[in-house]
Amino acid sequence: MDKGRLFLFFGFTFAVILVIMTFIVGVMKAPKDPMYATSASDSVQAEVDSARIKARQDSIRRAQEKALLEKRQRELDSLRQQLQLLQRQNQELARLKEREREREVARQHLAQTAKQMAKIYENMDPQQAAAIIARLDLEIAVEVISKMKKRKAAQILAALDPNKAVEISKYMASLR
Repeated sequence: MDKGRLFLFFGFTFAVILVIMTFIVGVMKAPKDPMYATSASDSVQAEVDSARIKARQDSIRRAQEKALLEKRQRELDSLRQQLQLLQRQNQELARLKEREREREVARQHLAQTAKQMAKIYENMDPQQAAAIIARLDLEIAVEVISKMKKRKAAQILAALDPNKAVEISKYMASLR
């Protein structure tokens, strides 16, 4: 049991025992013979006892309400924390989606540019084109060569430094 429920259980049990004990004490004090009429002080004492019982019951009720309120406050705090976590995750997801969109735009731009570059290099002497392609970033070089006609790409790869040609070939093979 959590502390709130345990507190409510003991509070309620205390109140029930208090009422039973008050009833028993009241019965034991009651005169058994009608000749013993209750005096004014007995009546006042009964009212005082009744007021004490009511005050204790009210105190128990307030304590129970306070415990319930505290429990609900903890639940609300927990839900707020979960909401903040979900909001942070949502923001991170939005950032990741934006980065992915930017990458896709960059890939499309690279593909378009590589197509144009491939046409230019196809019209060049294979030795000159190989010298330029050797200086390009590996990803760009692979993209350009993959957009060329196979015969022209083969001539340029043959004109490249063998190490660079192997590197480009491995990268192209890993893409497929």
